[in-house]
Amino acid sequence: MANEIIYNDGILAKVNGKIITNFELNQMTQRAQVQIMQTYAPEIAKKRIEDLKRSALDQFINNVIILDEFKTKKFEVPKALIDKEMTKELDQRTG
Repeated sequence: MANEIIYNDGILAKVNGKIITNFELNQMTQRAQVQIMQTYAPEIAKKRIEDLKRSALDQFINNVIILDEFKTKKFEVPKALIDKEMTKELDQRTG
């Protein structure tokens, strides 16, 4: 049971109309949570996972705010940057 990630859903934040759920946050941090649970004793792992999730939520909120600002000002992302980020994301998810 100590090595199990629980996917309770619930709203953690609402930013500019975007709802961020606990499920989404757990999905984003799943790999890191598993690694923490395998590395640390349960009481230490619990604290580290809380810190990880708090940091990930803050980053998620910041990303929503930045994206909304980006869209409001009608900026465009260079295609090369999109390709680079997609490759990076795929590498993280598969590797």
